Amino acid sequence: MNTLIAQRLRLVEELKTAEDDLKFLLQTDHPSDSIINFYEDLIVRHRQLIQMIDEHVSESKKKLHQRECG
Repeated sequence: MNTLIAQRLRLVEELKTAEDDLKFLLQTDHPSDSIINFYEDLIVRHRQLIQMIDEHVSESKKKLHQRECG
């Protein structure tokens, strides 16, 4: 479980960096469409992975709680 939490923290940091990079890129005069697409895809993937980790951790906690109480 700790490995997932560590990965989640790393993904959150990378997500913030990607969002900042995209924001900067969009402020340039002629941003490259392919680079914009890269960052948009990266951001979507990171958000999906973070959500999947959150769901897995939540389910694991529920199962652990049921074992302890049931």
